[in-house]
Amino acid sequence: MTHVAIIGAGAIGQALAHILDGNKENRLAMFDKDATKVTRAALPLQEVVRDAEVIFMCVPSWAMRDALVEMKAYVKKDAIVVSLAKGLEGMHKKTMDQLLTECLPLHRIALLGGPMLAAEFMEDLPGVGYLATKHSEVAKRVSDLFAGTILSLETTQDVRGVALSGVLKNIYALGLGIAQGLSWGNNQKGWYLTAALGEMVAMVEQFGGKRETAYSLAGIGDLVATGFSEYSHNSQFGEEIARTGVCRHRQSEGYESLPLLLGLLKEERSAFPVFFALEEIILNGKDANEIFTKLIRRLV
Repeated sequence: MTHVAIIGAGAIGQALAHILDGNKENRLAMFDKDATKVTRAALPLQEVVRDAEVIFMCVPSWAMRDALVEMKAYVKKDAIVVSLAKGLEGMHKKTMDQLLTECLPLHRIALLGGPMLAAEFMEDLPGVGYLATKHSEVAKRVSDLFAGTILSLETTQDVRGVALSGVLKNIYALGLGIAQGLSWGNNQKGWYLTAALGEMVAMVEQFGGKRETAYSLAGIGDLVATGFSEYSHNSQFGEEIARTGVCRHRQSEGYESLPLLLGLLKEERSAFPVFFALEEIILNGKDANEIFTKLIRRLV
């Protein structure tokens, strides 16, 4: 039996537990600050973490630092820590690989990216995730947890590229939501997707990842799944912005990461016109139809 801990009992945490229950060699424990979310025995953080051989961090990027700091004292030295968050940490604008390395410098880490829509997993629809780690033994150990389940894993050593792709696909998925809210057809959405991917590739390279990772499940694969899904918070956020001008009822990784990434970009605005169009609509409150109409006329 492999002792597995899941930190965070939100939608993706519950979906991950549902998947991992498909392998009877896994022994699962779950923790959430809100114990009412935990559908199995609710245990204190120390008890959930202390025997865990693999720990899955299923908390959003804005809560990741606090979660890591709180559990650090209880984590076994040889435990593997896997993050599913796809955003930037607000304090120092760090990607999840940077944050895990800072908070747990002596531990082996991994990122689990790619199309991971929780609602589909809860309906037992299969999927393929993208596991990034520098350690081959970690890739095998984590992959073995999913043997015989509805989730298959592809692996890569480009941890940086997967972290960046996860951030970017959530930001650009906001734009697909805006396109939906503006009643764009699939022809226009196909144009947007192509333009967005070009910018994602350039940004992944600029920040130290590999361009091929942007073309992988972690990048374009996840962008398509997120941007076209009725379950996606990022897509729903963008759609509501387009239709009403505001979004008061949803929090999304893309929305939280957009201003943080804006502060890191060194390129001229002309290098990333789609990205800065999203800034104008989402952060500056400009009319979505006007900005997207100008965008497509400018780039075609």
